[in-house]
Amino acid sequence: MLKKDPRITHIGLVDRDTFFASIDILVVPSRAPEAFGLVAQEAIFRGIPLIASDRGALPEICAYPPSTYIYSPNEPGGLSKALKALLVAQDRRIRSAQISNSNYAKLKMEWGKSYGTLLQNCVYKNIA
Repeated sequence: MLKKDPRITHIGLVDRDTFFASIDILVVPSRAPEAFGLVAQEAIFRGIPLIASDRGALPEICAYPPSTYIYSPNEPGGLSKALKALLVAQDRRIRSAQISNSNYAKLKMEWGKSYGTLLQNCVYKNIA
């Protein structure tokens, strides 16, 4: 059985809008390949800075500076380096929020349409 850490609080199931409104940074520390990374994409879309591992599709889908940092979970201290870099980069966090907030306000309608636009703007531009 895992020892309970007093610094961690399990809050259970929460509304998506409530969750994203309550966080400053999203960390996706996957050690196994992520097939898609929907929660990571939604964080970017909402202007929330993201730190994600380089597993699976995360690096390709989340390659959207200035809001993302990709790290290798095999690199000792990789996550802590990414966290420190993001915490001192206030200008990047502000720019990320400005870019994404304007997109989110325009595209909040239905998730399918919003998601298609996100892919078009963030992923397909980087491939071309």
